[in-house]
Amino acid sequence: MSQIPKACLILLLSYIFWSCQTYRPIEKVTFPLDPRISKSENLAKQLDALNEGDQISLTMTNESTHDLIFYHVVKDTLNAKLQKVKTSDFVKFPIERIEKVKVEKVNLPLTLILSGIFIGVSTIIVVSTLSYGSPFSH
Repeated sequence: MSQIPKACLILLLSYIFWSCQTYRPIEKVTFPLDPRISKSENLAKQLDALNEGDQISLTMTNESTHDLIFYHVVKDTLNAKLQKVKTSDFVKFPIERIEKVKVEKVNLPLTLILSGIFIGVSTIIVVSTLSYGSPFSH
């Protein structure tokens, strides 16, 4: 296999994997809201269920949004780092001012569908190339 098809294959596989990353609401990633406790308490419990390093997107009560790397919750404050800025400083967000949290996760059904399509198309190309010769050699 020449270098160009190998590079195309690697790029395509990378695209399929990374395109399947989606932001999902925190209640779908951790657990549903408990109607017996306040919104802030629910959010604090859900944030505690995340892993250090998870990528999250916050929407604040003032409608500003922030893409972050989750670290931990201390005394009703979310501590995280900005995704796009290379710094070791934590940014702090009071939980009561957070409107919505989304967590980046792999979308498994989409990944499986795209992978199946990729494998099917690759198989057809390989079989037709072996049977009829390369369409690029003429």
